[in-house]
Amino acid sequence: MRPALPGLVCVYVPLGVLLVAVKLAAPGEHASALIEPEFSPAASLTRGSLWIAGLVGWVWAVAACFIGVLATRKHAALAASRRLLAGAGLLTVIMFVDDLFQVHDPVFPDATGLPAVLLLAVYGIAAAAWAWSNRAALADTDLGVLAVAVVFFALWIAVKVGPGIPGKIPIASGAKLAGIAGWATYLTRTAWQAGRARRSAPTTDSSS
Repeated sequence: MRPALPGLVCVYVPLGVLLVAVKLAAPGEHASALIEPEFSPAASLTRGSLWIAGLVGWVWAVAACFIGVLATRKHAALAASRRLLAGAGLLTVIMFVDDLFQVHDPVFPDATGLPAVLLLAVYGIAAAAWAWSNRAALADTDLGVLAVAVVFFALWIAVKVGPGIPGKIPIASGAKLAGIAGWATYLTRTAWQAGRARRSAPTTDSSS
């Protein structure tokens, strides 16, 4: 965890500044406007700003996975890392689409009559299945960074579904952004470590 601390600081300090700046820039605007699925500078520079920040974070995470998979595609010894990154990339694309089209809330509840937390539980099960199937490869990654992301995501869901929590929207949106930032940081470091490892890894035998 200690070698990852500078990276976490570089990610979370700017994120904290962003959250404070958005809050100060929109003192009279309801917090829900900051996470609306739109960005309207003509109406307000802050409207939808946290939604955009979340989408950028998901794209960053997908890009890290894509680069990591490309870097390891011809190296047999790095197949486990490649599978880990490919699965993480798929999960991230799903979450990007969910945020882009607001699938879990309100699309899913409106279309099915079921609570949004049910779809979030499906996402959680998919993430747990990814972690279990890649548990050996996970052991060689920065689990401390992954744990930071998981804690923030857990806080986001707990606040989102918890009743009567003061300041629910800003706390939930801030926790979610922090989770996305931690996830992207984890995948970036994992891809970087895989790239370093490929120098000494044997390439796949294309003649077999």
